[in-house]
Amino acid sequence: MGKKLVYIDIGTHIGQEYLALTSYSAFEFLYRFIKIYIAKLIYRERKIFTPRLKEAFNIIRTSREIKKNKENLYTILVEPNYRLYDSRAYKTADKVFCLALGEDNDEVSLQNLFFPNSFKESQGASIYKEKAGIDKIDTDLVLVVGCSKFAKLVKSSLDNLFDRDGYELVIRVNCEGSEDSVIYAFKKEFGPSFKTVFGSLKDVLEIKGEQKMIDLESFIAGHDMKFFPFTPLYTTWNKALIKLSELLK
Repeated sequence: MGKKLVYIDIGTHIGQEYLALTSYSAFEFLYRFIKIYIAKLIYRERKIFTPRLKEAFNIIRTSREIKKNKENLYTILVEPNYRLYDSRAYKTADKVFCLALGEDNDEVSLQNLFFPNSFKESQGASIYKEKAGIDKIDTDLVLVVGCSKFAKLVKSSLDNLFDRDGYELVIRVNCEGSEDSVIYAFKKEFGPSFKTVFGSLKDVLEIKGEQKMIDLESFIAGHDMKFFPFTPLYTTWNKALIKLSELLK
């Protein structure tokens, strides 16, 4: 690969997806898969989603291929909840920013971070009070930066680090409501260097409504961008890792 692949993870939480990309060993993958297969067998829960055996082994193989090209990967993690920083993901990334991304034109401010059912390590923590199930009283105060401002700062830094045409950008986004603003802002700044999005977009629908979701899907399609689900659900890992492996070659 002639260019660096810059991977920005916005809403990292404990970093399962990032660690699958960069760090998990075959044993760690097998441990997680066997554990969820057993849970599915014992509890017979429809909401427990397990990858097929062929997918599970392909995830392990693809992750190994990605690690062989790790020198071509530059990683940035963005997460506002400091309580999660014991995860080894934050010790291995190239850059880490403890902040939340707000709406497109927001400036820098301090805002409330809301937690579902007051669980301070929840994956569903959000700066949007419209999110279902949050506690509006028991909150944290976190640094929030507008998406446009953050995208400009990141682009300036990357251009200095790798030269303007020396890298391609991909983003994994799962930040509980501002996913659309992130994609719009980074596409505006990075243009053709940013063509691939990973993560989850469902919070745009749940927090901002159907029209905002339609607008986002139309934007992605209209700008010839590709979206790949990549979440804590193991069933999303196979296709996401295959795509990332292709981009690194």
